[in-house]
Parts: sequence; structure tokens; C-alpha cells
Amino acid sequence: RFDSTNGCAVISPLVVAAHIHPQHVGKQKQQLNQRFKNATTNNSQYGVTNSAINEIVDRRAPPILQNVRSKLGLNKHALIIPSDVHDYLVDEHILPQDKFVGVCGGDILN
Repeated sequence: RFDSTNGCAVISPLVVAAHIHPQHVGKQKQQLNQRFKNATTNNSQYGVTNSAINEIVDRRAPPILQNVRSKLGLNKHALIIPSDVHDYLVDEHILPQDKFVGVCGGDILN
């Protein structure tokens, strides 16, 4: 059985993926349809529905958490570095790389 303990590093980007899903086209859109079959069926004009978030927390995140932790040799409930999760989600075509820009230098005062 899977659970989403310490899964915020996965849950948050999955919610983002569900949110940008309607704007994403091509092969990745079809893959996202398969991955988020129930998460986007409750059409909400703005944002992600509560049922979509429940789907992500209860069904989508746990196997991804297990895969990422296993790949990194971590224990069952270990915290995960978000960048490791993002790499996994991009590699699996869950998050489209073309929707994100690189980091720009500087600080909040400049």
C-alpha cells in the first residue's frame, strides 16, 4: 500500500501539472490524460478542483514518491529534495519542461 507521507515535494508539482494540463498540447497532453484521468474531469474554470487534489494526494503522488525514493535509495517516509522530484516529473513527461524558465540571478533587493 502506498501513502503520501512527506509528499509535499511531489503533491505540489502534480497540482501544477493538473492546472497547466489544459494548456499543454501534443503527445504529453495524451500522457497527462492517462496519468490524471480523474484529476481533470471535474471541470473548474479556475484552478484545480478539490476532487482533483484528492486524486493527486491519494492516488497519483504515492507511487511517484515510492519511485523517487527507491531511485535515490531513501527509506519509505524520507523527505525528498524538490529538484529530484522535478527531474523525475519532467523525465516522465508529467511536467512539461517548456513551461518553465531557468533561474535568473539576483536577490529581492535588486
